[in-house]
Amino acid sequence: MDLSTERQKIILKTLDHYGKVSVNELAEKFNVASATIRRDLTFLEKENKLQRVHGGAIKISFYAEEPAITKRRSMYMIEKIKIAKIASKMIEDKMSVFIDVGTTTAQIIPFLKERRNLQVLTNSLEALMELVKMVNNNTFHGKIIFIGGEINAKQLTVSGSLSEAFINQFFVDIAFIGVGGVHLSGGLTGYDEKEIMLSQQMIRNAKESVAVLDHSKIGVRNLYKIVDLHEMDRIICDKKHPEGWEKLLQKYNIEWLNY
Repeated sequence: MDLSTERQKIILKTLDHYGKVSVNELAEKFNVASATIRRDLTFLEKENKLQRVHGGAIKISFYAEEPAITKRRSMYMIEKIKIAKIASKMIEDKMSVFIDVGTTTAQIIPFLKERRNLQVLTNSLEALMELVKMVNNNTFHGKIIFIGGEINAKQLTVSGSLSEAFINQFFVDIAFIGVGGVHLSGGLTGYDEKEIMLSQQMIRNAKESVAVLDHSKIGVRNLYKIVDLHEMDRIICDKKHPEGWEKLLQKYNIEWLNY
């Protein structure tokens, strides 16, 4: 492995931990010129692994506003499908399941074909449409409960006060939660105030809560906090947790799963 490749690997690990990096700090860390670090960041940006900003770089998902679902669908799709497959193994016949909004949570739906007598709640229009398609193809055997409310056409989600009142009437066996970021001290975070309030409610009303996320969300803190890490039972990702997270995960008995 050449020096530039090794530097880039460490840069990405640093992003996973902190969510952002500085050119000056990296140049000092590696004892190289700032121009060398800028070349590394430019290369990684072309590889769609980070986003350049003034003075450094941030994670791809470290946006002030969540990208539209049409863009997010194509990002890390292979990883999301593998994450969803792991998540689906936690679902047994006759369970009640909450599927939160998100492109990763939506990938769980196709893996429900062999389950029987499920009750699935969701506020995701994308998940709803896939479930309806499966019912019409006779590949889903259970009950679908759609959480009504105010529709966000850009994200294909439903949220708001009506949704909160509706969802408060249900208690589920397991809730799969979509997030915008996961941070050691910041916990699980999201982009939309209304959506995160629904996520919070389902975490409270679930016997078991599971966050599903690809590695681009590690180290990211969005504007709105969903819950602290210790309020989750499991986290499923395509990569192992960053170094330094083990102590907290063990302290609160949080299971981090990756393939």
